Amino acid sequence: MIPEKPKELQATPDQWKAIATRGNNLLVSASAGSGKTKVLVERILMHIQEGIDINELLVVTFTELAAKEMKERLRTKLEEAIEKSTDEILQQRFAKQLQLIPSAMISTIHSFCMKVIRRYFYLAGIDPVFTMMDEIEGQLLQEKVWRAVEEELLEQPEYEEVFATFSNDRSDDGITNTVYRLYQYSRSKREPKTWLSHLTQNYAVGTDYASTPFVKTYVKPALIEELSYLARQYDQLLKEIELLGAPKYQAVLEDDLDFVKVVLVHIQEESYVFAYQTFADRKFKNWSTAKVDDTVKESLDEIKAIREGLKKDFQKIKEDYFAISPEVQLQQMTKVNRILAKLSDIAVKFYDRFQDEKHQLNKLDFSDLEHDTLKILTKLDANGQKIASEYYQNHFKEVMVDEYQDVNRVQEAILELVSKPNNRFMVGDVKQSIYGFRLADPSLFREKYEAYAEGKSGERIVLAENFRSRDEVLSFTNKVFQQIMNKELGQVEYDDVAALKTGNLSYSQDDDKSSEIILIEDLDLNENSNDLEESEEFEKVENEIHYIAQRIQEMIHTPFEVMNEKAEAKRPVNYGDFAILSSTKSNNDKIESIFAAYGIPVNVQKAQSYFKRTEITTMVSLLKVIDNPLQDIPFVAVLRSGLVGLDEIALAHIRKTLKNTSYYEAVCQFVSDFEFQEVDYYDSKQQLALKERLEAFLTLLNKWRDRANNESIAHLIWEIYMDTHYLEYVHGQSNGAQRSVNLHALYEHAHQYESSSFKGVRNFIRFIEALQKKEKDLDEAPIATDSNAVQVMTIHASKGLEFPVVFLIDTNRKFNMQDLKASIMCSDEIGVGTNYFDLSTRITYPTVQAVATRNFEKKKLLSEEMRKLYVAMTRAREKLIIVGTLKNYESFKKKYAFLTTESSEILPYQARFKSGTFLSWMLLSAIREQYKIVPEIVAKTDIVSNSKHYIHEISGKEIFQEDWHEYYSEANSPRELKARVQSMLKTIQQDYQFNVESKTTSYQSVSELKRVLEDPIIEELSQNSLIEEGRRAIYLSPTLEQPRFMQTSSTNVTGAQRGSALHLLMQKVDFTSEITLNSLEQLLRGLVESNEITPEVAAKVPLTQAYEFFQSTFGQLIVQNSHALVREQAFSYVLEANNFFKSIHTDDLMMIHGIIDGYIELDDEIIVFDYKTDYVVDSTEGIQSIVRKYKDQLNIYADALSISCNKKVTRKVLCLLSINKNIDIDTLKVI
Repeated sequence: MIPEKPKELQATPDQWKAIATRGNNLLVSASAGSGKTKVLVERILMHIQEGIDINELLVVTFTELAAKEMKERLRTKLEEAIEKSTDEILQQRFAKQLQLIPSAMISTIHSFCMKVIRRYFYLAGIDPVFTMMDEIEGQLLQEKVWRAVEEELLEQPEYEEVFATFSNDRSDDGITNTVYRLYQYSRSKREPKTWLSHLTQNYAVGTDYASTPFVKTYVKPALIEELSYLARQYDQLLKEIELLGAPKYQAVLEDDLDFVKVVLVHIQEESYVFAYQTFADRKFKNWSTAKVDDTVKESLDEIKAIREGLKKDFQKIKEDYFAISPEVQLQQMTKVNRILAKLSDIAVKFYDRFQDEKHQLNKLDFSDLEHDTLKILTKLDANGQKIASEYYQNHFKEVMVDEYQDVNRVQEAILELVSKPNNRFMVGDVKQSIYGFRLADPSLFREKYEAYAEGKSGERIVLAENFRSRDEVLSFTNKVFQQIMNKELGQVEYDDVAALKTGNLSYSQDDDKSSEIILIEDLDLNENSNDLEESEEFEKVENEIHYIAQRIQEMIHTPFEVMNEKAEAKRPVNYGDFAILSSTKSNNDKIESIFAAYGIPVNVQKAQSYFKRTEITTMVSLLKVIDNPLQDIPFVAVLRSGLVGLDEIALAHIRKTLKNTSYYEAVCQFVSDFEFQEVDYYDSKQQLALKERLEAFLTLLNKWRDRANNESIAHLIWEIYMDTHYLEYVHGQSNGAQRSVNLHALYEHAHQYESSSFKGVRNFIRFIEALQKKEKDLDEAPIATDSNAVQVMTIHASKGLEFPVVFLIDTNRKFNMQDLKASIMCSDEIGVGTNYFDLSTRITYPTVQAVATRNFEKKKLLSEEMRKLYVAMTRAREKLIIVGTLKNYESFKKKYAFLTTESSEILPYQARFKSGTFLSWMLLSAIREQYKIVPEIVAKTDIVSNSKHYIHEISGKEIFQEDWHEYYSEANSPRELKARVQSMLKTIQQDYQFNVESKTTSYQSVSELKRVLEDPIIEELSQNSLIEEGRRAIYLSPTLEQPRFMQTSSTNVTGAQRGSALHLLMQKVDFTSEITLNSLEQLLRGLVESNEITPEVAAKVPLTQAYEFFQSTFGQLIVQNSHALVREQAFSYVLEANNFFKSIHTDDLMMIHGIIDGYIELDDEIIVFDYKTDYVVDSTEGIQSIVRKYKDQLNIYADALSISCNKKVTRKVLCLLSINKNIDIDTLKVI
């Protein structure tokens, strides 16, 4: 019977029930913002009032910080209770509890485990003075043990097949990572070695494929589900195409659907051989090319695009399940079984050796704490009693667990062993379980959630009322998750019981608080690739950041109003009320830079990893040099850094001394054999200064190397700071405070590292490299943040926090599925899945176990991503804005149009499972009109336009002046100081005299100048002027050509490639023999063989154009005067810039450079010519047009030649190869 709630306690009926219910196990499912911490504290206080001391309770929290905050809340509550109470006995009782708080068992599970081990160490055979091993030391020790085990195994032939399967010729990382993964996963099991010993359990083979247990249990249901979903999508496409009246196109889709149905029947009847043959024989019909009315063509194109997607889905099914015949699959299963048996032996051997090594060193890691505690609690004494378990069961009157959704199986076993059958109190929210990477198992919560709902072993209480957020936020969240989250995907039913309910009714009714989905449409976005190009991803997010910056400024200046902390009155929003959440920190640097342009203060954790910071990479390079100075790259990096400060000229000058040794040896010889050299880039004083600088550095380096043998790394690092003043140096750079703190942190990390069992510079460097290789990092050292600034953080970091206004950004970022590409995957449901690798052919074949395991693990990953989305959306108190970028929303709606008739509230599993982004889930929930979720479309061009307005407005304001005038007002500043400030402002704000000149370059290529001449907004050469303000100077090249190794190969040969190849051919022609088509073909083959032209380009070279040119009158003139012919002549010459750019009024010079195709230098004249492969219309107008295009280019050639050769250029000929005409550009006559 639950007692009556005290009048002074503010609690809902469900909260009071959770506080006061006794005599049974309780699971409190507390939705976001439902007051679960309040319930925990009040329940503890009630226990105290009932006569239970606080140290008779076990309260397990997820983090040490949470435990500390819990104790502080209890302390405050007890102090308040002492003041309010008039009962002297009760006051004394509360005072006693205050004294017991420091020793109370309110801690993380690991802290509790440590206390158990300290008390009962002898039951587990552990030395009572053990020390904890951090992750850093654990990784190094793990690697040390594995290398020893690996060396032994490589000498045993029976393991060759395993090593060959999981590694490759270049590296053994494959087998290493596989063993590490198995070990790590096994530690989440109650019996790790037992699990490792049974890796083969799912590879048992039946009499045939259909009777194989794994096929019956997993493969058949999965295939039926995927094929049924495909058939449903085809049905929808057929409905749409019938309305368009396109029978030929309809026939293609009907053929596809018939095929899907045939395969589906084969699977249902377990005729897998027939299914395989059907797949093997299948050839999709080509999409019809029949002419259709323009009114339906666009719709047909969209249907075609959807069909292509369905064909890919079908091909994926084939690759996963029917790449090879069922019979061969059975054979491969048998082979995989054999390999896994040996892998199991290896994993167990490593497990034993690693545990033994830790035991020898008397070290424990967090996983050991759990397993040793479990061992202690299950240990029987001589009388068959679990003495430790019984002690804690008798001692603790109740076991309370916060964040129960993040508990794993081992931790659950420990909690069971210290609890009585009916004294557990668990609180959490499975919808907020986002720590799968820590091996949290939300299925534990779900199992109790379902069992306790039926009264089995306990009672379930649901706290659904949210006291944090407005109804607009909560109802929007419910609309989304009622459609996308269920037990199948999300691992919990989002039904009426789980749905959020509005608990805070004090919010005012406002029209501007509705939640929004902002869709930025970007027609250039590539949505088909699995990994978006970095630049594309960068630009996509950049648009979103600009949009958010604009919205924040708009809401600040409107102003947008929010409720104050006590929810009693409205106030204008400030920057500190905004939070930007994202899945990763990768956008943080860009947010910081863009927000700075908008004048928005922001608190952001740097995305750049700690070890990639310039000051840290420099120090790590120096440590590498101290360890071994013969490493060129780190050695030169140190010389180039601020520690020494050499530039490229100095580095090249040194290398000339000794070219074939290490750079360190070259420096040493440069210093020891120093002598002045006659060079045009250094005078004697500069050479001497370089030598002295290197001498000083080598002296320090030798000193540091000596100290490294005797001192700790931390002392060595500090000595380097003192010797070089590097701390002061970085402090003077941009973001200097952060850089300086990072260097201090490196010293602390080194000190922490050496407190482990590892010592020495080399091991420290290896540790850093191992972290970088595993893509792990140390956190950047924190510095103080601004309270009135926009908060930028990851969704994980935001858990437990709340903000008035939340933006969720980069929602179209693909989920990280890298774990699914591992060579071996582990699943609680299935076990282990791995592919079959044929050692003879070096081909990998998917096994159905690997496919099923991958799908199960993908389901778990997607479920966690879905819960992350829930966490993000429930951080908002008043306004939630979700921002994403999509290519075309209408196309998305047509692709999923078949869902509009879906009667079930939850969307089909396959539609949700195949979604790879938050945005996709959001838009799926908006497909059906009855849910009234309507995304707002924002054009990319509007954002760009608005950004110019905002940023121009900011830069146009005299913010600097306003800030200074506010500080130095008439009332509190001397007149003289104010005058100085005004003078400074006047100097800063004056126009730069040579602003026009600064917008161009003094080194111009002919091709760049030609581009100027071709631009339609530029007038003739003599009329050229700089472009209007704000537009890019078009005579500066906007892009740089990619190096060949970065260029992607393409099967399409461009016109530029074809023209370049023809140019090359013309320059290589041999005039000493007759020019024929055969000779030109032979020359072209030679160019292909020498890799000067690719075969694809060579196939497109128009040889007849070249042959016809040399048969023309002008071509024969070249042949006859080949002795006087100069080909591919590079040139450069200087002229005054105002001859070209009329807006330049100085006498600055510019250099023009280029390459002339050819010229004939006769006794008293020069004939210059240029080959052109452009397409030309063979008419007077066409020829005049092409001459206008290239006339000024040839004039530049002529000027350069007349100056350098001191001869007159009499003819300037444009050789138009495509029409076989050679035009004198001055007379326009054909030569």
